[in-house]
Amino acid sequence: MLNTQCTFSQCYRLLYGSSFGQMHTAVMSGMQPLPLGLDQTPLELPDYAGDDPKVEQILKTTDQGILLYMDGEKNLWGMRLCQSRVFFFSQDQESNDEPQKMHRKQEQLLFSYKTYIAQLLEYKRGLRTALPEPEITLYIGVKPQRLGAHGIVGISLIPKQADKVKRCVVGDVSSLFLSESDSVDCLIRQTRLITM
Repeated sequence: MLNTQCTFSQCYRLLYGSSFGQMHTAVMSGMQPLPLGLDQTPLELPDYAGDDPKVEQILKTTDQGILLYMDGEKNLWGMRLCQSRVFFFSQDQESNDEPQKMHRKQEQLLFSYKTYIAQLLEYKRGLRTALPEPEITLYIGVKPQRLGAHGIVGISLIPKQADKVKRCVVGDVSSLFLSESDSVDCLIRQTRLITM
């Protein structure tokens, strides 16, 4: 299990295999320019110790990886570089909706704090029955049948500040005024959805 805290001050490439070996092969073969994403900070998936041929094939074709990065508004974006197909459910999808397919070499929004805060406010006002979850799962190799389904290979992404945002929005909002302003406070205030 890969449990890594990323600051996203840079772009990360989530991959299976050796990023050093890939870089070495590209440089030694004289590839110029380097393939897209090869120079990004690698997050290598752990070695697979099982013997399921489906898992092995999916991981083998995930060697080019998936780029993950945040923009200036703290939105989490992804870009599939690997041959394996990757699916996810966007934040505004219902459980019976079709998953989104990550298209190869195209940026796709995976998580938006602005959307998350709006959903938390809807929940707080009684307009939603379920508390929104910030977790985004990338299903690799096999299309999931429904939201929450388990795939053969899955990667869960949980934004680091999501729990703090949830406590601020759903919990005691007055605590925002008692502490020093930070990036989460600014993000919440940028949405202009909080009514006092």
